[in-house]
Order: sequence, then C-alpha cells, then structure tokens
Amino acid sequence: MLLWPEPKLPELARDLSPNFEEGQEQFRARVADAIEVPLPEGELIELLIEQGFRLSESDRMAGVTRSRFPCQLHWRIRWNAQAGIVHEVAANYGSACL
Repeated sequence: MLLWPEPKLPELARDLSPNFEEGQEQFRARVADAIEVPLPEGELIELLIEQGFRLSESDRMAGVTRSRFPCQLHWRIRWNAQAGIVHEVAANYGSACL
C-alpha cells in the first residue's frame, strides 16, 4: 500500500499502448519529436529534469520506473555527446516481470 501518490509520469511516457512493442515505438517517436539533435547537453538535461525523469549524468541516461505487480515498468532515455553537444538520443520502454 502506498502512503502517498506516485508523481505523474513524464509527458513523454504517458498513455502509451499497453502492448510493449507498440508502446516502445510510440515512446521512441515522442522522444525523437521532442528532442532534436544536435543540441547542447545542458539543454537536454534541463528538458529531462523538467519532464520528471531521474538523471544519471555519469551514464548519460535518464529514466523513470514504476512498479505494477507483477511487473516493473521503465522508460529510459540515453544519449551520446561530444564536447557538450548531444548527437544521438535513444529511448527505451519496457518491463521486467515475475
């Protein structure tokens, strides 16, 4: 039982298809539409934080996880940058289930 509500999912991650294959494609398309590369890495980080993603700058990854028994759902965005400029962004939506 939760004692407090979970924060809302980032807008990029909301209302995806329950079919993971379709949801993955929807998530990738949303991320591609929202994040045009190249862009400064600081701008990407700011956007992801504003959306509500948790950041791992050392791994150049941002993500959100939600537990829905018997599964744990995850939305992850990874990027590659050189000299502070992001040149590639990849998005992944999936789950790990018991």
